[in-house]
Amino acid sequence: LKEGIFKKTYTILFLILGNFLTAYATIHFLLPAKISPGGVSGIATILYHIFNINPVITMAVINVPLILISIKLFGKRYGYKTVLSIALLILFTEILIRVLGTEGILHENGQKMDLMLTVIYGGIISGVGIGLVIKVGGSTGGTVIIASIINKLFKIPIGSSLALADLLVVLAAAFSLGVETALYSIICLFITGRVVNVITEGESYAKMVYIISDKYDEIKKVLITDMELGGTMIKSSGMFTDDAKNMIITVVHNRKLSELKSYIKEIDRDAFVIIAEADQVLGE
Repeated sequence: LKEGIFKKTYTILFLILGNFLTAYATIHFLLPAKISPGGVSGIATILYHIFNINPVITMAVINVPLILISIKLFGKRYGYKTVLSIALLILFTEILIRVLGTEGILHENGQKMDLMLTVIYGGIISGVGIGLVIKVGGSTGGTVIIASIINKLFKIPIGSSLALADLLVVLAAAFSLGVETALYSIICLFITGRVVNVITEGESYAKMVYIISDKYDEIKKVLITDMELGGTMIKSSGMFTDDAKNMIITVVHNRKLSELKSYIKEIDRDAFVIIAEADQVLGE
C-alpha cells in the first residue's frame, strides 16, 4: 500500500514539474523568439505570431479532440496520466503568460538576447520537462498522440510518425515565420530530443529487454496488442532447477520503456528482467 502511494505521489510530482518546465521553456524562451520546434507548442507559436491567438487556446483546441480520439483507439493506454499531463501543461502555460507575459527572456532588461542562447536553453529546459513526463509514463500530447494515431492507422513506425509530424510543424514555421526561424527550430528540436533521451534512459535511443516470466503468454499479449512491439521467444532453463522457461527478447524505444516496465510489473512482480543498451537497431 505504501509503495503504491509513493509511486502515485512520485508520478504526480514528476508530471507537475515536467509540465511546468515545458510551459516555462515555451513561454519564456521559445515563444518570444518565434522558435517552433514541432509539437502543439510549435503550432501555438506559429498561430500566436500570425494571428495573435492565445497559445492556451491552441493547445486546448488541438489536444482535447486528440485525447478523445486516442482513448477510443487505444483505450487504457492513454489513461489519466496523459489527461492530467495535458491539463497541467495548459494550466501552467496560462499562469506563466499572466505572470511573465509573452516578451520572455529575449528582451530581458530592455536588451535583446542572442537568439542562439534562447534556442539552446529553451531546448534544454523543454527536453528536461518532456523527459520527466515521459519517464513516469505520461505524455505532453500533440504530435506524440498524432504519431501514435498515424502508427495505428497506417502502420508507419512510431519514430518515423513522430519525426514526420514534427517536420510538418517546422515546415509550416518556415513558410509562415521565415527560413531562418525554421533552421533555429530544427536546432532546438534536436537539442530537446537529445535531452529527452538522456533524461528518460541514458544516451542510447533504444534498449534491448530480456524478460523471463511464468506469465509469458500475458506479457506476450501486452507486447503485441497494447504496445505494438515485436520480439523473439527463446527456450531456456534455470541452471539450478533445469525448469523450462520462455525468454522474450524485444527492443523498445526509450520513450516506451517506462510503459513496458509498468506492464511487466502489473502482470508479474517476480519477472526476471534485464535491460541493456541497443546502440544500433537494423531491420524490422
